Amino acid sequence: MGLRKAGAPLFEQAFKNIDDVLHKDAGSSSELDYTEQTSWLLFLKYLDALDPLTRVKRAADARGQVRLRYTDRQQAFVDFVLDHYTKEGVGELDGDKLAPPLKLRYKNAISDALADLGNAEQIRGLFIGFQRYLYEPSGRPVAT
Repeated sequence: MGLRKAGAPLFEQAFKNIDDVLHKDAGSSSELDYTEQTSWLLFLKYLDALDPLTRVKRAADARGQVRLRYTDRQQAFVDFVLDHYTKEGVGELDGDKLAPPLKLRYKNAISDALADLGNAEQIRGLFIGFQRYLYEPSGRPVAT
């Protein structure tokens, strides 16, 4: 897999920034003195770029578990939340961020959310509860 031409300037700038910082380090007389560190930092940057794929895989695995355990209406809400998680990241799963996806999914009609998902405590339990399936190994429940 090669570098995309459009991404090359960004990559080059990241490499130049790393190179500048490491070159200023006392005791570095040439690029060879910090090649190992540069390689490691570039590898970590590469892994960081893979994170959205990891979220997609985690969400797919969680959906499989959710389908076995939740009602159709609960699944629809969890799918909605998982779509936001895959696009935006783990911050979308913060317990303080329950209201925004409810309002978006139910077009500000919280009474519809209550009818579909249960009372506020049950909705919060659903929102927090399904998240365990994002991080448990497939097929094995997380110890509680």
